[in-house]
Amino acid sequence: MALAYASLQTIQVDLGLSNNEISQVTLLNTIFAGIGCVIGGYLADIFGLRKMLFTFYFLLIFPGLYLGTRIYMAGLEDIHTYEFYTIATAHGFIFGMGFAVSIAYFMGATNPMVAATQFTVYMAFGNLAIMVSNYWQGIVSEHMGYANMFFIESVIVILPLILIPFLRTREEMKAEQTLIR
Repeated sequence: MALAYASLQTIQVDLGLSNNEISQVTLLNTIFAGIGCVIGGYLADIFGLRKMLFTFYFLLIFPGLYLGTRIYMAGLEDIHTYEFYTIATAHGFIFGMGFAVSIAYFMGATNPMVAATQFTVYMAFGNLAIMVSNYWQGIVSEHMGYANMFFIESVIVILPLILIPFLRTREEMKAEQTLIR
């Protein structure tokens, strides 16, 4: 997630990208994230929400891990602009796929009687997670460097991966209740 929000902006400045280059990365990232949303939704329809959500979150580890390794080995100043563009847009594409599938899952998990409230709470918790992520990533980046921040983030992603198999949609919860009765 570091390449999706605040850390993306600060690392671009620290890489020495011009305003024009930052705009280009943002544009490419947005386009690839949108394409990722469509493809992610399509793949989730074919292979299932949980399986694709797990896959996309797992794949999110690699752009940050790669960038962290490159920064650790060569330093931030040796990251070429086009290499960064590629990493950022790859992350945006994978993030878009995961974002679409997570939204689809939570829409399918809500109780129709209170769906608007439940979905709003989900979105609020999602925004809280983004805020907390931005906060700790900023502190770690400042005190321990970008490489360590990307390494720590790659480990943290394992937590939701462990929980994904336990997610249930509304239909699955109804089926389980029917079996219990």
